Amino acid sequence: MIDNILMTVLLLASVCAGFLLISALPKVVWSWSPLFFKLNYFQWLLHNPLRRYLRNNRSPYPRIIYLTNLPFYAIWWCAAYILLFPIRVINSLYFNILLFISTHLRDCYADLVYPQTKGFRFLKGKKYHEKWILNFPVRLFNLIVRNIKVIFQSIAMFLFDLIWPSLTLYHGTEFRTASVPITQSGSWRIGREDFVGTGVYFAIDPKVAMHYAGTVNPSLIVARVTLTMLRPVSTLNEKIRKKAGSGGSGDLISGNAGLLTGTLEHWRHDRGGWYEFCVIFPGQKDKYIRTWRIRPICVLPLDKRNGVTHDPERIWDGMAFWPMGKVAVTIFLITVGLLTAGIFTATNQSEIFPRLFGFLN
Repeated sequence: MIDNILMTVLLLASVCAGFLLISALPKVVWSWSPLFFKLNYFQWLLHNPLRRYLRNNRSPYPRIIYLTNLPFYAIWWCAAYILLFPIRVINSLYFNILLFISTHLRDCYADLVYPQTKGFRFLKGKKYHEKWILNFPVRLFNLIVRNIKVIFQSIAMFLFDLIWPSLTLYHGTEFRTASVPITQSGSWRIGREDFVGTGVYFAIDPKVAMHYAGTVNPSLIVARVTLTMLRPVSTLNEKIRKKAGSGGSGDLISGNAGLLTGTLEHWRHDRGGWYEFCVIFPGQKDKYIRTWRIRPICVLPLDKRNGVTHDPERIWDGMAFWPMGKVAVTIFLITVGLLTAGIFTATNQSEIFPRLFGFLN
């Protein structure tokens, strides 16, 4: 009897000690983030070297510059895609593996040691402790299953970002009524504020996202976002681009952004000037969508008065996993196929290229 009690105490002590260790991981990993955000910003800058000339929506020149330089862009994008591969590897390793796993593991262990789900949230004293003990095996099983899913998803996101260039961006919103439901469900509400298109808005500068975070419990969602194809609003035709900023024209702008355009980039002239990104979803206003193109990594509580962010906040019950619908599965299989082909080519180039040139001769 005493041995069983001691084993139980040791087990609980081990769990608590592990939780304390794991709970510190997100804070440590996040402290490294400035370096990787600089690489992230560098990746964005190199995507469009003519960006500074494509800011004015009212002028015809950005569209002229963009269209006349499309051959240059095609060559530049191919070269940048190859040259930026090491940066994609580094950023993907940090954001998709280190930060993503450390944040999720912390949340998983927090739900094991200090559950805050609906069944626990309003319990106190003896009732809370009784339920805590009785429900412990269930939570432990959920912890194991969820950790396995976290590891598999982080690897999938890591591989995905090697082939499909993605950036780490910020989305400012209120914490309890927006950030928590968004990250728990994986669903984004396409709002009515269609400034430059119908979609989900992001910023590469946290100060820009802070502007939209509100004043009550403000927060920033940090997410990996696949912007492809990214197009400046100023390069759309005159009738469409002049609607930007007028409000109520989101569907018109998004629907005429171009067949392959997935995101619109807009330079906002007021408030000192800043860039915003709209991941477009034409015709989805006021609807909830789940998309493989937006993958939340963590949520940062915000001290708006001092203009600073805190360490990644716990999301009780954990964040939703990457929605693996038909499109996501198809793109992931293409990603694995391209990576396999690339590895095969790299390891067998001594045989492939001589045969190819011999065939051509």
